[in-house]
Order: sequence, then C-alpha cells, then structure tokens
Amino acid sequence: MLAELQIADFAIITHLTLQLNPRFNAFTGETGAGKSIIIDALGIVLGGRASPELVRTGSSTARVQALFQLDAAAVTRMTPAFERHGVEPADDLILTREITSAGRSAARINGTLVPVAVLRELAEGLVDITGQSEHLSLLRPVAQLAMLDQYARAGALRADVAARYAEARRIEEQIASLVHDRQEAELMADTLRYQIEEIEAAAPQPAEDEELGQRRTLLANAEKLSTLAETAYQALYGAADSALDGLRTAESAVDELARYDASVGSDLEVLREAVVNTEELSLSVRRYRDTVEYDPAELGQIEDRLDQLNRLKRKYGATIDEVMAFAHTASEELEGLTHSEERAENLRARLDAVRSVLAERALELSRARTGAAAELGHRIEQMLADLLMARARVEVRVERRMGESGATLEVEGETVGVDATGIDRVEIMLSPNPGEPLKPMARIASGGETARILLAVRSVLSAADQTPTLVFDEVDVGVGGRSGQVVGEKLFGLTGSHQVLAITHLAQVAAFADAHYRISKAVEDDRTITRVDELQPEDRQIELAAMLGGLPVGEKSLQSAGELVGRVHTWKQNGTGTTEPKPAPRRLARRTG
Repeated sequence: MLAELQIADFAIITHLTLQLNPRFNAFTGETGAGKSIIIDALGIVLGGRASPELVRTGSSTARVQALFQLDAAAVTRMTPAFERHGVEPADDLILTREITSAGRSAARINGTLVPVAVLRELAEGLVDITGQSEHLSLLRPVAQLAMLDQYARAGALRADVAARYAEARRIEEQIASLVHDRQEAELMADTLRYQIEEIEAAAPQPAEDEELGQRRTLLANAEKLSTLAETAYQALYGAADSALDGLRTAESAVDELARYDASVGSDLEVLREAVVNTEELSLSVRRYRDTVEYDPAELGQIEDRLDQLNRLKRKYGATIDEVMAFAHTASEELEGLTHSEERAENLRARLDAVRSVLAERALELSRARTGAAAELGHRIEQMLADLLMARARVEVRVERRMGESGATLEVEGETVGVDATGIDRVEIMLSPNPGEPLKPMARIASGGETARILLAVRSVLSAADQTPTLVFDEVDVGVGGRSGQVVGEKLFGLTGSHQVLAITHLAQVAAFADAHYRISKAVEDDRTITRVDELQPEDRQIELAAMLGGLPVGEKSLQSAGELVGRVHTWKQNGTGTTEPKPAPRRLARRTG
C-alpha cells in the first residue's frame, strides 16, 4: 500500500507530506484547488511522463517521493521485476522522481538510480489509477477486451498468444527480407566471396603477426645481439680477468679464512653458489650466442608476410582475431545469401508451424473469453442494480475479427483477423432503460452512467486484481446525491482487499472514508499554494456540510452532515464491508530515498 507521499515544488505545491490510511482515503475541495495535481504527482513518481512545466515557478527542481509498504505476497509477486533491474526486494519500497526546470529527470528506488521505465514497470504491480480519462478509455473496445481478459484470468494465455504472434511476425519479416531485391543480394554475395577468398588465401593464424614481429626484430638485430652475447660471455667466463675467475679467487680465500674463523662459513656457501650460478649463466649466454644468425632470406619472407597481414588488418579489422571473425561472419552471410531460397522454404515451414500453434492458443483464449463474458455481464448488471440502475441490461459481446485486411489466421475453417491480443474484438453493450435495444456503451451511456459502470467493473474485477492501491480520480463525476451513498459503499467495499484513494465531490462518498483530506488553495507572499489538511471529526463534519449545502455552512447543513456520518457509521457496523483495522503504516521519515 501507499503509506506516504511527499511532494516538493511541484506545480503550485511547495511542500506537502501525506501520511495515508491503509483503507479508504477521500480527498475533497473546491474546483481548481489542486486535487488532480496530487494524482499527477503520484503518476510522475510511478514513471509518468515528466515536463519542466511541472516544476514550481522559481524553483530549480520538483521532487516526488512515495513510500510503499508491501506484504509478503506482494514482495514475492514483484521479486522477478526487482531482480531484473538489480533492486533488492524489500517490504519498504521508496520511489523517488526528480524533475529539473531544464527538463532533466532522475528516478530512484530505495536511493539507487534506475531508468524511469523501471518505475513504470513496478507501478503496474503497485497502483492502479482510474482517472477521469478512464471514463473515455472504458468506452474503447481495446480497454474492454483487457478488462474481460483480467476477469477471465486469461493473462498468461493472452501473453502466450502475443508471444507466438510476435514470433510469426518476425518470421514473416525474415522471409520478406530474403526475397527482397535479388539483384542486390547477388552483388553482396560477390563482394563477400572476394573478401572470404582473400582472407582464406592468406590463411592468418591467431597472434601470427605478433610472433612474426618478434622474429623480425631478432633477425634485423642479429649482429648486435651476437656482439652483446659475446661481450657478456667474455666478461663472465672467457676473459683472463673474467667474473668467474674473480669469484673462484674469492672462494679460495674465504675457504682458507673459514679454517680460522668458522663464522664466515655462511659467506663461503654464498660464494660457492655464486660460482655455480655464474658457470651456468656463462654457458647459457654462449649457447644463445651460437644460435644467433643473420638470415636475409628469412627476414625478407617475414617482411612480406607482415605486409600481407597488415593489408588484411587495414581492410577487415584491427587485429588478426578480428580479421578471422570478419571472415567467419562473412561466410555466414554468404551462406544465408547463397541458400536464401532454401532458407525461405524452411522459414515458411516454421511459420506454418507457429501459425498452427497460434491458431490453437488464440482459439483457446477466445473460448475463455466467451465463457467469462456472460458471467461478467451478469455481475456488472448486479452491481449496476446496487448503483440505482436496476433495470439496465449489459452484454459483454465477443466477436471474431473480420479477416479482409491485415494479418489473418485460419481458425475452425474460417479466415479471421489476428493481432497480439488474439482473434476477438470485445464490446460492452448496454441498455440503460427497459424497452431500449442493446447498443455499444460508447454511443448511449451518459457521463454519470459511464462512471457507475466503471465503478461496477472495478468492483467486479477487484477480487482478481492484486494491485494493492486503487486510485479513483472523480469516478463519481455525473453521479447525483442519491447514487452517491451506493458509490461510497462500493468504494468502501474495495478496502477489504485494497487501499483506496478517491478524489470526490460527493459528501455521500467522502463520508465513507477512513481518512478525509481537504485540498484548498491559499496565497502566501503573493504566491498561490495548495494545502492539504487531514480533517478531524469536527472539521470533517463542516467539510461534509459545505459539500451538501454550500458556503456559508448553516445549521441545517451541519445537521444533515451529522446524520450522514451516523448513517455511514451504522452501515459500516451492519453492512458487508469488513471493519477489521489494518496495521498503521510506517512513515517515510524513517528512511531516505
């Protein structure tokens, strides 16, 4: 759940800290007070699109930070996402987003910098925001299709269909690439053959140029090497006053000295070892001297070979290994060009196999949707009845896509259209009043009806939805006071398995909240700021009275607000909503992000 939200220098918010209730949180206030800014800030910290215009005028950086506290099941469910991005799984999760006035953006998880895309991925498992735009998205068949799949618990099957569809598209693209522009492919093949033949004719070996370079250095400096070796040999052994003669003289003297003074015995051992080592060294230097020879023919051959290898490196790579890798890659490309038709046939066979499995899985997904559609429509009707649309009829219609254009698939002897979502199109059909035919909801639902349908859908899907925090931004738009009581009941009912945040204009909804926040605007130092105050019981009754009767608040409005609070309290005690308290959230101040 979302335990705390901190906002600084964001739009008209200077500094704001919200410590949220684990159950139902309601936000109320006058139009334009900044209620939607809080939702925008939450969207930003969850990876939404950032803009420098969001930075408060006069500030260099806007900052939004959110503390989420996850139960063990949520941590387990989200651990794969954590591990993919190198984030240590934890039950306390701090997300931070900073936006500069220059347009730069930074994202952090528990203080570690991450790409913004990581926040977006995690957000899918943390928060579901139902904004005012959801009223429109619910009208789109693509959103209705996703809703049905969620209800049918067909997410894994849909993902499998999407993966097989993507594989089929990749194979189709490979086939198209193979048959495209044969002449250009032949020209490329000629070039590759020449390059491969040139490299194969030279037959370079790994590190050959380095070994030849070393041999060339020895041959080019043979005379100097021989002279130096001879000088060293004479100094060690050959000359009349060689180092070995001197060491033997010293050995003899110290040997005699040790007869009189045993303490120099260790020195004698050192001298004897030095004599032996010098003898071995002189023999080694002599052998090296005898092997040094000047061979102009070999030197010329090495020079020619190095020139050949260097020409290859100038054309095909900085090192012999890169030249050999180039030849290997070129051979593979040539193989692909030479046998393109054969490969195309193999790919076509593979495509047939993939499309066959895709058809099976898409049909299985279609049947799962058809099986769940009737039940979903019935349950939405039941929810709408609770929301004072008792005589509305709902049908979740599942139809096969027509196969005249785009990608197609043969399913049960019929050519149908297919995409990553499968072979179906889904549309919610609605008849809000008796005697009216079922029509697409997008064509006939009023704003209030759409809001109630959206809430009904969310209520139906909540059991299958594992997202811990649900946010509703004026989901009750267009809903009157008589329906507000039921909207409040439905939102409160979601708190059995979710934390709920709702921006509302209805006192009947706000009265169900476990925590009530009033959002208002004020002017300080000639600057407009947004304030958020958590209301205590007395202030809350005044706010509800204002929502019921307007300002100034009168006695009748206060009395009505009191009666409303009493009715809600009674409903909570006797209604269907659970009243077991959830543990109090920890606070963001205990950690820094």
